[in-house]
Amino acid sequence: MSAGDRAELGTLTMSGLSFYYRTGTVDEVVLAESYQSERFAIPDLTAVARPVIVDVGAHIGAFTAMIARSLPRAAVYALEPARSNFRLLEKNIAANSLVNVATLRVALGDQHASVPLHHAAENWGHSLSTEMADGSTSELVPCQTLGSFLASHSLTTVDFMKMNIEGAEYDVLLSASRADLRRVRHLAVEVHPVHGQHGDDVAHRLAECGFGVAITWSQEE
Repeated sequence: MSAGDRAELGTLTMSGLSFYYRTGTVDEVVLAESYQSERFAIPDLTAVARPVIVDVGAHIGAFTAMIARSLPRAAVYALEPARSNFRLLEKNIAANSLVNVATLRVALGDQHASVPLHHAAENWGHSLSTEMADGSTSELVPCQTLGSFLASHSLTTVDFMKMNIEGAEYDVLLSASRADLRRVRHLAVEVHPVHGQHGDDVAHRLAECGFGVAITWSQEE
């Protein structure tokens, strides 16, 4: 049993949505409206009849719930591999009666297999990379490539994909085929510092695949 399984649960409201969260943890940071609004710019999808949204690294569902409520006609896929986070993700989607969300306990990476997810001291930092995680435990989780995920759900187009996966973004985006990347119309990705990798590599790969790339630098140390 992890610390996330033992933590006491509280409830709070953000932007008219109800959330369960682990008291005294970074869940309280994530469930601040300013934290969500300042991190990922969402394109205007109101003209799309049934937009497809994929939240990769959904954590406990703050971003998922906000976008699912704002776009009720959308089909939203929320991917979160960590067991303790996923339990709260499911609980929060149910608490808000968001019937347009599919919750999936899966990681994205560069292989289709079961892989270790390394735990961090804080529940938002769990990672497929040992370098990113600072905890001493791990759990085995299912992993898919971008291509296998899209194929398994018959997704020919993703209108918006948000990705925050603690260093695994390099494996996902640099190993994906050009054809699979071009199925994504808009992508907002948080790129993390990983030894031997550089954010420019991701930017160049996306530019090669036809994305217009805009970079916002974090002010955090």
